[in-house]
Amino acid sequence: MHETSTVARSATPGIWRLRWDIVNKRCASLGAQTDDERATLMGISRATLNRWRRGIDTTARQERRAAERLGLPRDAMWERAAS
Repeated sequence: MHETSTVARSATPGIWRLRWDIVNKRCASLGAQTDDERATLMGISRATLNRWRRGIDTTARQERRAAERLGLPRDAMWERAAS
């Protein structure tokens, strides 16, 4: 189980990263193959998707929306990055 933080992940840059293996697999199972389709499916902009890929700029609201739209637990999508 992934650790849950009470601090917004955007307030602690470089500590959290998106689990692309899980997100890409779920997006593919829902028919999203391109970054545009993934972003639309998750309810975020393509720019946000690219920032998440680089490990920056996330908000709790965006994370919740993406998790809900993918049908994944929010903590399953994010992991603590190695120091």
